[in-house]
Amino acid sequence: MHESSIAKRVLDVVLDRATAGGASCVVAVRGRVAESERLSNESLAFHFAAHARGTIAEGAALQLSLSEVRVRCDACG
Repeated sequence: MHESSIAKRVLDVVLDRATAGGASCVVAVRGRVAESERLSNESLAFHFAAHARGTIAEGAALQLSLSEVRVRCDACG
C-alpha cells in the first residue's frame, strides 16, 4: 500500500495547484517520483485513479517517471 499513500499525496498537490490556478479539470499529471524502494507505475496509476474519483482530477492520466534514490553513509560507507 506504499503506492496508495504516494498517489494520495500526488493528488493532494495536484488539487491544491489546480484549485489555486482556477482549473475546472485536470487532464494529465506529469512528474517524477524519487523512490527508495521499488514502486509500480501501474499500482500508482490505479491508486491515483481511485483517490481522484469525484474530484476535478477524475480521469486524469498519471504520467510519472520513477527515479531510484541511492544513498551512502559517509561515516560507514
